[in-house]
Amino acid sequence: MPGTVDNNLNTVLQVHDMPVETFAALALAMGIPRASKAKIYESFRGGKALDAETAERLWKLWSRVEDLVHRAEPFPVSLRNATLIKNLLDAISRDGADPRVEFLPFNDGSK
Repeated sequence: MPGTVDNNLNTVLQVHDMPVETFAALALAMGIPRASKAKIYESFRGGKALDAETAERLWKLWSRVEDLVHRAEPFPVSLRNATLIKNLLDAISRDGADPRVEFLPFNDGSK
């Protein structure tokens, strides 16, 4: 993972259209301290960088979110509601739920 975690997070959140507010709310809901919207914004703007432990935990959280996005392909996942994202991540880790979609061949009964 070249670059700093702060820069990488900033990039992936923008690419995936996930607001910092939502990511910070998700981090709080997942029990990650020192990851407020203000602290994340400050690190993205070149201010004080996130501490190493927080940055590592945020990157691991992002990896889980990214896995969710990839599992749901080709359908987009909205990354704008922290509560729904948390519920999906919890279901995947707790229950083994899988949001993948499987396409079945269409059989119209003609053959």
